[in-house]
Amino acid sequence: MGRTGLLATSTCLLAFVAVASLAIGSRNLALLQVWHELWHDTGSEAGSIVRGLRMERTAAGICVGAALG
Repeated sequence: MGRTGLLATSTCLLAFVAVASLAIGSRNLALLQVWHELWHDTGSEAGSIVRGLRMERTAAGICVGAALG
């Protein structure tokens, strides 16, 4: 596997882990529900959790991971 394959695999893995991070918490949400709330703000409790709390946690984790490099 060359550099391109490694980059593609790493990117797919990061995307999957990021979506899983949005679903896992004290109130577990289904992956399809998280995906729907990412693209369509319904104003529900799940949307508030995903957009208000877990997006920040996931973004911070990605930034810290990139900084540690």
